[in-house]
Amino acid sequence: MIKAIVFDFVQTLGDAAEGYKAGEKNSQKKLFAKLGLDSWDKYMDLYREERKQHFARSDFSRRNVWIKLHEHYNVPVDNNFLDELEKEYWDFVKNAMKLFPEAYDVIEKLKEKYKLGLVSNSQKDGSTKALQNDEYKRLEKLFDVVVIAGEGNIPAKPDPAPFKLALEKLGVTPEEAIFVGDDFRGDIEGSKNVGMTPVWLKHYSVERNWPEPSFKVIEITSLEDVVGIEKRIKEFTAEMKAKSEVVSDAKEQLKNRKSDLKIKKSELDEIVSETQMEEERLKEKGKEIETQIEERLLSAFKRIRKNARNGLAVVTVARDACGGCFNKIPPQRQLDIQLRKKIIVCEYCGRILVDSDL
Repeated sequence: MIKAIVFDFVQTLGDAAEGYKAGEKNSQKKLFAKLGLDSWDKYMDLYREERKQHFARSDFSRRNVWIKLHEHYNVPVDNNFLDELEKEYWDFVKNAMKLFPEAYDVIEKLKEKYKLGLVSNSQKDGSTKALQNDEYKRLEKLFDVVVIAGEGNIPAKPDPAPFKLALEKLGVTPEEAIFVGDDFRGDIEGSKNVGMTPVWLKHYSVERNWPEPSFKVIEITSLEDVVGIEKRIKEFTAEMKAKSEVVSDAKEQLKNRKSDLKIKKSELDEIVSETQMEEERLKEKGKEIETQIEERLLSAFKRIRKNARNGLAVVTVARDACGGCFNKIPPQRQLDIQLRKKIIVCEYCGRILVDSDL
């Protein structure tokens, strides 16, 4: 039974995408000028790479990226400049931050049935304060628990700690809670790893290159979908259970097939071994017979066998046809073959023809 729903904030309840974009562009331009560079493209390549590496380590501080760029270009760090850059960045975000249209009504409705929690990452550089505008404060009052990950001794998501802290404060187990977020790594993987049921919000109004999920997860496009989410979870759980049973059956069949294959392979190896012994015996016998055949005829035989598609140089006549190419053999030719007075070849494929009684 679901007793609590925990939300991420940025791009889940509140939309500040335009503010982030504008703040980022402003920071990039001012830092480029401060570093005294002349190649914008090289600078941006390095900027993006540094930011990617920091984010991969769950270090979401842009200030750390800026410091790294100073170090790369051997430019002394001006902390006053970085302080001003941070302030400008978060002013852009704060001015742009607004709740998704349906957010307040949905949270109010959920409040009647569930305990509510909020777990949001701080970037340790003023983001928490910047995001707490009037819209945030109006919404925050509806939550029973608010955890700011990345501040104090609380590590940032996807670390399990902030999720576990929220669950502890809400007084529920992971199985009794849902986590709704937009970031697959931080929100979806992070909450799943502690045993919560993740719900991935890919809001219809957000333009973004969403990553490919590494596992099946419930996806929604509006916060309104959270209101009836328990039904979705039951359907999703039933679907996953059915698929799990199919996979389990397939694995069992594969196991049986592998066992059968092992037995068949053993039988085949035994047959091959016996056949190989027979083949070696026949080869030895063939070498003895070759010494009794004229060189001219032996050469012709080997040439025919080499050119034959199935490796057969000598074939019988069966049902009035050549046993190699299956073309019709005239009656007179068949009679000559039965007399066994001379070597007769098929006029179509060149194979040596012999009587089936031979």
